[in-house]
Amino acid sequence: MKKTSIWFWITIILLIVIIIYLFTLGQVNGAKKITPEEFSEERKKAKQRHKRLVKHLDNQKSLKKHLDKRFKQLYLFVRICLVSIWLGSMALLHIRNILEGLNDFLLYSQLSVLATAVICFLTFGTITNVKDYIDSIKIRTENWVYGKYVNIDERIENTQLEINQLKESNFIGDNAN
Repeated sequence: MKKTSIWFWITIILLIVIIIYLFTLGQVNGAKKITPEEFSEERKKAKQRHKRLVKHLDNQKSLKKHLDKRFKQLYLFVRICLVSIWLGSMALLHIRNILEGLNDFLLYSQLSVLATAVICFLTFGTITNVKDYIDSIKIRTENWVYGKYVNIDERIENTQLEINQLKESNFIGDNAN
C-alpha cells in the first residue's frame, strides 16, 4: 500500500472547503439582505414618517408663533397695567391736590419707585433685585401663556433634526413632501 502524503490531504480538505464556500456564499452570510420589495417598503415608511414630521413641525411652528404673539400681547398688557397703576396713583394725588407742581410729581414718582423697591425687598430680600422682580413678573406671565409648551423651541429643533436625518438616509429626497 502506498503512503499518501500529508500535503495531499491538506489540498483535498482545502478544495472541499473552497467548494463549500463557493456553493454556500449567499446563504452563510448572517447579515440580512434587503430585497427590492423590502427596500421599497422601508422607503415608503420613511416617506410617510417624513411627511408626518414635516406636518408636525409646521404645527409646532404655527403654535409657537401663536404663543409668541399671545405672550407679547399679554406682557404688553401687564406693562401697561403697571404704568397705569403708577399714572393712576399720580392722577389720584393730583385730584386730591397733593401734587401742586413738577417737584411734587417727581417726589411722588420717586416715592412710588421706592415703594416698588420695598415690595421687592420684602419679596426677595434685597433692594438690588428690582430687575429680578420685573423679570419674575415676565417669567410668570410667560409660564401662564406657554404652559406645557415652554420648551417648544427644543421640540422644534428635535423635529427638524429628525427630518434632516431622514433626508440624509437616502430614503427621502430633498423634494419629498
